[in-house]
Amino acid sequence: MNDADSIAPLTKLTLALEVNSDSAETSPPSDTVTFNFVCGLAIEGLTAFEKEIQGMSPGDRTRLQIESHNAIPIFEHLARPLMAELPFDPPLELSIEVVSVEPVTDRELVKALAEKTESSGGDCGCGCSCECG
Repeated sequence: MNDADSIAPLTKLTLALEVNSDSAETSPPSDTVTFNFVCGLAIEGLTAFEKEIQGMSPGDRTRLQIESHNAIPIFEHLARPLMAELPFDPPLELSIEVVSVEPVTDRELVKALAEKTESSGGDCGCGCSCECG
């Protein structure tokens, strides 16, 4: 893989995500969900989540521990779409596999920015509507 194939700001990502509950005996892993988004649209450029996966390439895998206190701040504007797709009840472990990394087109960038603006709310400005900022 070359640098063009690794996660960086303003790349279009497809990730395969799976939630593993802290109580694995009582809660089996979630179904794997495909999550698509444009990286680098947070207020500070990258969310904490995007910083964790920056530099990864297709086929790379990692796990991320999510606690109740950091669930929204770590994802910022991505929290709402993630919660719509995954059983999201921290504490949990999020298994992440990079499926694809592609350059974002101008049209895709404008669409992603519009969707972020449309879903934003609250006073924090991150787009999560929770006032976490």
